[in-house]
Amino acid sequence: MKKLIIYPFEKEISDIARYREILEEYKLVNIVAPKGWGLGGKESSKLDGGEKTGMIISEQFEKALEECDTVFFNDTKSQALFYTYLDKIRIAYERNKEILMTKALYERLSLNEKLDFDVNIVNTPMNYYDDFLNKEYRYKLYKINTPIIGVFGIGDYCNKFDIQLELRKKFMKDGYRVSQLGTKQYSTLFGFPSLPEFIFSSDMSMEEKILSFNHYIHYIEHKENPDIIILGIPGGIMPLSDEYTNYFGELSLIISKAVPIDVSILSMYYTKELEIKILNDIKLYFKYALQCSVDYFNLTNIKYERDPSSGDVYYTTMEDNQKVSKFISKQGELYKIHNINLFSVLDQSAFENIYNCIIKELAEGILQI
Repeated sequence: MKKLIIYPFEKEISDIARYREILEEYKLVNIVAPKGWGLGGKESSKLDGGEKTGMIISEQFEKALEECDTVFFNDTKSQALFYTYLDKIRIAYERNKEILMTKALYERLSLNEKLDFDVNIVNTPMNYYDDFLNKEYRYKLYKINTPIIGVFGIGDYCNKFDIQLELRKKFMKDGYRVSQLGTKQYSTLFGFPSLPEFIFSSDMSMEEKILSFNHYIHYIEHKENPDIIILGIPGGIMPLSDEYTNYFGELSLIISKAVPIDVSILSMYYTKELEIKILNDIKLYFKYALQCSVDYFNLTNIKYERDPSSGDVYYTTMEDNQKVSKFISKQGELYKIHNINLFSVLDQSAFENIYNCIIKELAEGILQI
């Protein structure tokens, strides 16, 4: 396996460190943050608040190059750091390191200057429509026979990808054949593709996207013959406010109309006031708008906050996951009476219970895995 380092390491890609044991083709040997971020010497779990991973964040980029074959350059939102990328990339390239990045980062870098080094893009290459779109069946939906798990979120940055990876790890460990489409552009590092690019296209109607996605899943089902399909659904299921619309939950609507979701998981931001009535209203929204049921709710350690004067949105990660775990331990049975199964993906024992419930639900129902 190729030895991999990540630069710059931050909260948004902490899942790579947490689930490094299921990386394909790569062994994560170091995670590097810029010196000005104050992360040097800290455990990666300090960024996501979960259990310890054993990965310590370094600030020594050039020293880390000595122990790796490949550098994955993370597409950080830090604009100040963005202008230092090319220097770091050239240093890695001059030392004969494989350069990995997402298509989005490559395109951003290319806007500023011509890139004179080889880059490997981690995004999934899109199959041509002719590969999976049956023109004779173009305006019809295929029946999908494989059980599908959908991982939804109330919005962005709420641990959806952690849930996708945890499900993958457990199903594969138990010997199931898993087909999967992920919400992160770097999903391919874990051996499965991200969602196809056409689902985000502004040149296709909603009807075309629904039909195309249905045909795409049908194509995957017949090509890979999986026992289970796991779909990550980007963004949120509905607007959170007039200012933060979540694109009106368009992707959730498209995917749920394209294929039947047999088991749904919804990931939510942390709040002290998790009202059963609100969760029941969400269940009704799933039933009538998304045409599936949701009984599993992941409570993150991330707070969604909005500045009332500016309208700006902030996501604050709690220092650890203990408050979430205590809340679930104390209140979980009360919610369960209403068929609301609360859990935290960062709590291994809690997620193990949810996984067993999902297996039982699939085994006892019409579904066969």
